[in-house]
Formats: sequence, C-alpha cells, structure tokens
Amino acid sequence: GVIQGKISSLADGSLLMADLLNVKRTIKAASVAGIYYKNGRVVYLSDVKPSQVDENANCIRWRDPLPGDLALPWQADRSAKNTPLKIRNQSFRKGLGVHAYSALTWNLDGGYTKFQATIGIDDSANARSPGMPIGNVAFKVLADAKEIFDSGPVTSTDKPRVIAMDVAKVKNLTLVVTFGDDGNGQGDHADWALARVIR
Repeated sequence: GVIQGKISSLADGSLLMADLLNVKRTIKAASVAGIYYKNGRVVYLSDVKPSQVDENANCIRWRDPLPGDLALPWQADRSAKNTPLKIRNQSFRKGLGVHAYSALTWNLDGGYTKFQATIGIDDSANARSPGMPIGNVAFKVLADAKEIFDSGPVTSTDKPRVIAMDVAKVKNLTLVVTFGDDGNGQGDHADWALARVIR
C-alpha cells in the first residue's frame, strides 16, 4: 500500500513519519519499496515533457526513419511497451520507459543540483521469452552536451542500478539510451526509473 505524510527521520533501519492525519508511524526500512517526493524540491522528469526528443528503434540507421522505427516512443511512468515499470521484479511508480535509440532532453536552466535515477532493462523485454536474457543497452547522461555518465553494457540479467550525479548550473540535461554491444535492438526496453532532479 501507499502511505502519504511527512518523513521526520530514517535511522536504525526504521522510517519515522507522520501520516496525513498526523498519526506517527514507524516503518521498517526493509519493507519500503520506494519513496516519492512532492515537496517542490524534487521534480520527476516523467511529470515534465522533454524539450527535445530523438528516437529510432531501428539499430540500422536509415537517413529517413521508417514508420516501424518510431513505433516505441518514450512513455511517462510506463515502460516502452506501455506496461508498469519493473526491473528484475522491482516495481516503480515513477520514471521513463524508452526503447533504444532514445535521447530525451530537458531544459533545467541551471535550477537544479542533482540528478538521480534507477536504471535497467524493463521486465517487459522478456515477455515473449520468459527466463531467457534479452535486451542490451547503454545508458548515458549528458550535461549541456557533455557526457557525464556512461553505464557501459546493461542487460536484462543486471539488477537495477541507482545512479546520481551533480547537475548544478546545467542548462540542458539529456538522457540517452544507445544500442548495446550485441549489435541489435531486440528487447532494448530501458527504464530510467524514478528519474528526478533536485533543487
């Protein structure tokens, strides 16, 4: 279930908070699947349309994309297959679902200090072949067109990976997912789960 309220502390393996009725609660940190912020300091990128989008699901780069090359556009709070975001059975309520190749840009105008996300191949990639690994991508983060993060190869066998980086004074943040080192785009359903910027 979901509990809304104000967090007072996270210590000794417990989350202390007051719910919307001001009832104080202690929750074991191990039982918390995720924390979603609505305090004005944290902005989920899935709540804001990107200023620029470059997508093409075909690993063969034609000069003019074919209609099928654009059939898997980015999704807000859903996977590229329009299913709930899930990486290795871990569910996420917020985030971006894309298919390689994808480059999404947001204009931050220098107003944020941190970018954070959890990255991985969405479980929807294995829908047709359960138990068989499929999907191979690389996640990249660009700050004002300069690469500040490269995940290296990420496959469906990899656990979700938390990333965080400094974006102070950055005007344009670009999240890129490229085709991995397998040379094709099969199953390249990538998630930027909980993608957010922090003031």
